[in-house]
Amino acid sequence: MPAQDSGQISVDVKMPIGTILADTGAVMARLGEVTQQIPEVDTVLTSVGGRGMFGGSQTESGSMNIRLKPKGERKRSTDQVMEELRAKSRNIPGATIRVSSSSGMSILSRAFSGRAIEISIKGDDLGVLKNLAGQVSDIVKGVEGTRQVSNSMEAGRPELRLVFEREKVAQYGLTTAQVSQLLKVAGDGQVVSTVDAGGTAVDLRLMLSPEARSNTGALESLFITQGGVQAPLTQLARFEEGEGPNVINRASQSRVAYVYSDYAGRDLGSIQKDIQAKLAQLPLPAGYFIQYGGQQQDMAESFSSLVMALLLALLLVYMVMAGQFESLLYPFCIMFSIPVAAAGVVLSLLLTGRAFSVSAFIGVIMMSGIVVNNAIVLVDYINTLKKRGLARDEAIIQAGPVRLRPILMTALTTLFALVPLALGIGEGAETQAPMATVVIGGLFVSTFLTLVLIPVVYTLFDDLGGKIVNRSLRRANKDVTPA
Repeated sequence: MPAQDSGQISVDVKMPIGTILADTGAVMARLGEVTQQIPEVDTVLTSVGGRGMFGGSQTESGSMNIRLKPKGERKRSTDQVMEELRAKSRNIPGATIRVSSSSGMSILSRAFSGRAIEISIKGDDLGVLKNLAGQVSDIVKGVEGTRQVSNSMEAGRPELRLVFEREKVAQYGLTTAQVSQLLKVAGDGQVVSTVDAGGTAVDLRLMLSPEARSNTGALESLFITQGGVQAPLTQLARFEEGEGPNVINRASQSRVAYVYSDYAGRDLGSIQKDIQAKLAQLPLPAGYFIQYGGQQQDMAESFSSLVMALLLALLLVYMVMAGQFESLLYPFCIMFSIPVAAAGVVLSLLLTGRAFSVSAFIGVIMMSGIVVNNAIVLVDYINTLKKRGLARDEAIIQAGPVRLRPILMTALTTLFALVPLALGIGEGAETQAPMATVVIGGLFVSTFLTLVLIPVVYTLFDDLGGKIVNRSLRRANKDVTPA
């Protein structure tokens, strides 16, 4: 769907993992000062911190909701303001900032389709996936029109890993599961009993003190008891500090890394074609492959459904006319006004600089049922004159001037009624504007060319029908045996 100039902007900020709330608040305050310098900004609502998916706090995140002044009181669109905000926010170090539109349509698109551009890389090894995700991100950044490129493997969480000495563990008659259970009790605790506190059962949990849990040396001093023998943890395993992935994504039982991007300044279809052309040259290891999703995939599926809807609409229009004219030939002649209207659709989009979107496709379906009206009026009157005894050519010559006024009246009333919608006046009107544009362009071109094309096509099909009838009569006469 086309982007809306809704005057609402959403800003999401991510700081390095482990950033304290005060530092995140300072970055948000600086970003707020930058935002207030933009003349189109009306109000700003800032939120620092939040809660994670599983209840943990996220002190490294922040968000900002920006409302611009009404469309009539500002000179720039929402997209232009977003571009300026992106440029100014690049100077804030240490923060990953994403600026996006927060209109109802964009929120709905993100809810069902995710980011505008979404590339998934599937494979088994996390290290290889991280390397490929970085390469794909660099390629996407090099495509004109992409904005705020990121991937799911960029930032990892610091972790303390326990690397087992399996031979020594076996020498003490232990298993790695037993050693892991000790650390689990030390860190998460274990319920050893319950007490009654005023009718409520309260668990008693045995665990190390917070000071010991945050000290690697205290953890290394732990002992494992097995068969009366105590084994120090340092002889069974060693601790290593490292960085692990925030999340391990899986799709169809395969690990997957995602690369995301927004876009601006170009239509999504052309950007996606450039990305696919460049990624086609990227060598992939065996067992790894790339898939495309996001709004581009959703748009392709929508276009496929709309093509079927258009074919069904054309079939229904033909069936209605066939029943009205009691003929299969004249409705087919009238349907030739639809391809002519397609030239007007292309011309109208070129003149207005609008892309062929889902709303424009809906307009094409509407137009296919409107443009045939002019041809119906003309062909019906030609048939009426022929029934009155006029020759075909004379009926066509007389029907044109007589039906010119009603054809122009019905076409012009429809065109003028759609002009305000095509101008996109008001906030959020950009969604309906392409739909009205294609209807106006197709109807305008079809109205004038119909007066010339349909009589010619009518003559050709009438001659063809006459030849078929004459040939059938001759065959029937040959089959008749003389008495």
